Amino acid sequence: MKRFLFLFKKIFSFYYLVKNKKIVIQYSNPKKSKIILVDHVREIEVKKALLNDIEFETLDTRFSMINEIDNYTRKPRIFFSLKIILLIFYFFFFRKTNSLFNSYCYAIIYIIKPKVVLDISHYGFILEGVRFFPNTNFIFLLEGLFKKGDESFSFKIDKNVFHYYLLDFLKRNKNLNLGNLYLGLQGERDIDILNDLGLKNSKNGLNLFLSGSYKADYVRKNITNDYKKKYDILFISQTKSEYILNREKNSFIDLLITETGRILKLLSYYVINKNISCLIQLRTSNRFAKIEKEFFKSFFKDYKKLYFEDRKDPFNAYYSILKSNVTISNHSELSREAMVLGQKSVYIPFKIYDFYIQNPNKFESFSSMWDWHISSNDQKEFGKKIDKLINLDIKKYLEETSNKSNYFIKKNSKFKKIILEMIYN
Repeated sequence: MKRFLFLFKKIFSFYYLVKNKKIVIQYSNPKKSKIILVDHVREIEVKKALLNDIEFETLDTRFSMINEIDNYTRKPRIFFSLKIILLIFYFFFFRKTNSLFNSYCYAIIYIIKPKVVLDISHYGFILEGVRFFPNTNFIFLLEGLFKKGDESFSFKIDKNVFHYYLLDFLKRNKNLNLGNLYLGLQGERDIDILNDLGLKNSKNGLNLFLSGSYKADYVRKNITNDYKKKYDILFISQTKSEYILNREKNSFIDLLITETGRILKLLSYYVINKNISCLIQLRTSNRFAKIEKEFFKSFFKDYKKLYFEDRKDPFNAYYSILKSNVTISNHSELSREAMVLGQKSVYIPFKIYDFYIQNPNKFESFSSMWDWHISSNDQKEFGKKIDKLINLDIKKYLEETSNKSNYFIKKNSKFKKIILEMIYN
């Protein structure tokens, strides 16, 4: 009875989305394709930077995040046919997926019959598919792996973090052959994190490869302009307007905004007193950017050399990095990708890395793994560190950081070659 009530609730939620035109209904089966991309939010960047000359079908996701989506992503689609309905019921009731949406995903995979399912959503909700489709290769891209730190902090958000879900999946399926499961990891650091968490004892044929960043690689290889440094400092924002409005609903978001505020007090004081330029790369697209901008202006007041860049497309943040002397963030992946672009990068995570530990056991701390890191909320120390980095010759910086940055994130990834070998062999 509970399963039927659960099913009815999900059908009602689906009806609400359709009625309010939040999703598009496509009354047909999806076309057959050798590749399925999971996550329509990433469709534009994948088509341009990774699968530019390869045909693929997209499995649309993130229906519950529709109001937060940027202004360049299309509305999600739902394929609808009698065959799909029957397959949903099959996976839900007979394969016991316990998820109507997951059952829909598996129905789409069954119909398309791909050689590769490429999941870059970072959630891993279709991980069970490796059991249902043993002849299909599942590739999951992972980024920003961490170990849980202070357990006094609420980790509710982590229930959807893929690498913890994966480890639990491996424990529950010790005898399952995972030869069709591939994990794309940014660098050796991520492999060490997984091994610290116990992966080395339970791989079950699991395939690991270094994927780096296909977006940063694409931008680096296609730079046609000699980008002159227009800004002294770039700050990568992680505080979307939606986060600011709803911070009390999520413990991680509340921590993120609090820590961002601490950084901005240091940064605004430094920038204003040095009379230098500062570009804020917004997380929010222009439709919703006003609240995010006001948050930053509350620290910088009416400072004339403060500039903003909206998230106009999936790549403009990388060009902001190229136009800036130093890139700063508290935990953005763009700080790692700045390394791929050969640009100066500094982390200021403060308490975030007490809860989300980034350094493997072989390193005593994050600072022992990456020199350009500020952990103290001290204005004098902040100023000295940023002064040193701004004035450091870029060639010397790259010589000193080359090995460490490659440990974080691999440059010149062979990711596309791996996909091609799968679909043509």
